[in-house]
Amino acid sequence: EQVAVIAPIARPKQLAAAAQGVDLAAVAGVLAETAATREYVQLRRVVQHYLSRLDPDGVEPDPTECRSFSLARHDDGSVSIRGELDAVGGEKVQAALESILQASRPQGDRRTRAQQLGDALVQLADNALASGRLPFLRTVKPHVFVTIPLADLVDPAVGPGAARTGFGAEISAARARWLACD
Repeated sequence: EQVAVIAPIARPKQLAAAAQGVDLAAVAGVLAETAATREYVQLRRVVQHYLSRLDPDGVEPDPTECRSFSLARHDDGSVSIRGELDAVGGEKVQAALESILQASRPQGDRRTRAQQLGDALVQLADNALASGRLPFLRTVKPHVFVTIPLADLVDPAVGPGAARTGFGAEISAARARWLACD
């Protein structure tokens, strides 16, 4: 374990940085003594301290490393969302959602914070789709696609499963008519 902790110091980038005024023999002595006499956690701290002194700005962050987002479609067509964002990406998403949430808070709103955020996320998607600035998909502007038989579209009765979205969700004729308003 100690060798694995010390190994990053021997990478070419760190050795090149250390060659600029660092007494490598003294560093090797401190590391050897720490590895022999201290616990693993303490050695890790010493190595991290040394590496941070070589590069005070730290490693250039890769914001995409910590990002993930998944959608899970349920039988009724609803979607569950799960994701992780880095600090900066999370800040951007929060700022966008909060601006929509705060701008559209009707007096007496009884929705929970989670419901408000969900509505803000849908509004953010509506805004992005309506802007016309999203990347085209195979030469087609991204849009919500709904297929519904004409008889179901004109029938005022609300029936389940009268229409199908582009991603496969079944929706009622009433919802399809509501989507057609755009």
